[in-house]
Amino acid sequence: MEINFKNINDLIKFQSVNKYLFMAYSPEKQKTLWNIISKYDKTNFEIIKNEFLEIYFQIIKEEITKWKYINAISHMFWYFKNDLDNEEKEKLKFLIEKYNKNEIKINELFIYLKELSIKYNKDYIKKQSILEFK
Repeated sequence: MEINFKNINDLIKFQSVNKYLFMAYSPEKQKTLWNIISKYDKTNFEIIKNEFLEIYFQIIKEEITKWKYINAISHMFWYFKNDLDNEEKEKLKFLIEKYNKNEIKINELFIYLKELSIKYNKDYIKKQSILEFK
């Protein structure tokens, strides 16, 4: 992951594409990152960048748990709530249940979400780094 931010736009892009991955590590600290970025107008970029990196390095030291993955996936699901038919919703619930019971790996859920993001043209979800995470 590129962490050499030249400006606030680099920082925002990094946070945006990694939002759900950060959420899988730490939902609370993921929100903190957005709060840091939102202070930009009132604070020097170097200060914002250093605060952001401090929390970022704390986040990646945390453990991703099954619950945190399911939480992140559930948040991503909201991007599709008005698009999915009943069969697609049931398949997603079924896959989450199977993952929760250790019957499948998380990648099967990521593959399905990636397929849905392509089918329904959800660019924000398509670009999420968590869908490439192993």
